Amino acid sequence: MARPFPIKGKSTGNSKQLVRIVFFMSVITLVICGFIYTILLKEQPDDAPLTPKTKYLPIYAEDLGKTPKDIQARYPDLFLRTNRFGVMTGKQVINDAQYTIWFVKEDADYKAFRLQTKKIYSHLDEQEIANDFAKLYSRPVDSSCTGKSAYAQNKCHYKWWVRQNVTLDLYSRFMENDRVEIRAITSDSYLVSKHYQQVKSVLPTQ
Repeated sequence: MARPFPIKGKSTGNSKQLVRIVFFMSVITLVICGFIYTILLKEQPDDAPLTPKTKYLPIYAEDLGKTPKDIQARYPDLFLRTNRFGVMTGKQVINDAQYTIWFVKEDADYKAFRLQTKKIYSHLDEQEIANDFAKLYSRPVDSSCTGKSAYAQNKCHYKWWVRQNVTLDLYSRFMENDRVEIRAITSDSYLVSKHYQQVKSVLPTQ
């Protein structure tokens, strides 16, 4: 019995068309995923503003990485001293707040790796502070509160990555008479990790 001749052309054409459809769908999927990554997941660019306008004292993160000479040109009254670990500290009062900046030896010069602004405010509650800073720097990557102690009615800590290699630690200490002390500590995570043994004595503590 003779076998029927196979029908050629139809199945091959359908297969090619299916391959084209799958290829174009894959390209469209990649484009959409790339767009979502760019909009939602991309790191904050290096030229993004570090100190947005706010009722709170600026965090002065633009001072990170600068030399003592650069900082003193901006703050002529900055008082500098060096501790036994080779970490240099500068202090000055700016807008009724205490400004402190720390430098570590990097290559041939000192570089600012951490700075702090500390100021006492009135008539602020914890929820208001948390909401205000969340509007500025989005949701914190870490937060905790310790409750009432001998030194404060309440103490809280929040942490943000404000840009690549720059962290912000916010410490609030609520005191009597409706006053709250806010410490904003900005750090260069690269310099801190590179010189950790040298700088660990001045790292943030609550």
